[in-house]
Amino acid sequence: MCHLAFATHRWLPVQHLDHADASPRSCPWSHWLIFWKIIALLPAANGIEPHSTPPGPSNSRSGADSTSGWVFHATNKARYDFHENDTVKLCMALSGFEKECNPLSYGCAAGLWQYTWMKDDGSPLRKFNTERFRQHMANKRIMLVGSSMSRQQFVALGLRLKAVDVFFWRLPTDSSIIPVHNCTIETRCFKDRMANITVCRTFLGSMAIKIYTNGSYTFNHALRGHGDSSCILSPTSLQALASFDLVLIQSVMWWGRLPHILTSLESPLPWLNEMIVHVYQDAMSTLLARVGNLTR
Repeated sequence: MCHLAFATHRWLPVQHLDHADASPRSCPWSHWLIFWKIIALLPAANGIEPHSTPPGPSNSRSGADSTSGWVFHATNKARYDFHENDTVKLCMALSGFEKECNPLSYGCAAGLWQYTWMKDDGSPLRKFNTERFRQHMANKRIMLVGSSMSRQQFVALGLRLKAVDVFFWRLPTDSSIIPVHNCTIETRCFKDRMANITVCRTFLGSMAIKIYTNGSYTFNHALRGHGDSSCILSPTSLQALASFDLVLIQSVMWWGRLPHILTSLESPLPWLNEMIVHVYQDAMSTLLARVGNLTR
């Protein structure tokens, strides 16, 4: 079993999946770092990434300089067509969000697929190759854990493979951390029929390992309600995560508004803004450490 997990808050500039040459069992760091980058940018490659900044004057370039960035190529073609019924049906099964399956209505700029990420040396990254992916990941189980960004990665990968069966699966948990019915950890999976690859995606909002106090101030994360994913820290959930060959964990998106959600007389905003960093570090360090202890 191989494990790779770390927290991130930004998209890495990789949009192709042809680098995944490492055996999941050996799991050299450099290869899996590349693999994670690749998975993370699949949505960007296909024009369904509403959370990332669309290419524009601030983060694209003409190709004349040696700095990496997005370059517009008018000849680039979309990897799939959202006007096709089969594509929309599969997208809906993978995502569950209608707006994500109609990118332009979701605020995405038109033609995002016509941009290519160019490396510092001026060369483009290689394109995602479904056959190579199937060859190297055959019979493996992959788990993506994170916010809507990981959902879009999950959807994009499923749309590229096409020959997939979607099914629902709840990450098992217990009540040692938080009552199950209060925990937000929805899970969807798909299985690639051609290479027997199972890919699952579990939502991860924000979480806390304890109630924080400082004098008369109190930070009780359980008060957030929807979006509290603290139950993922339960032993049952961690064992389930550890059963996958590859675990990729990302989390930041649901932490940004947390101070505003929990502001009260017992937890004023200035104090919450200072505390949120410690709560985040404690929670993510605990999750990564516990998952890491159960895997290689």
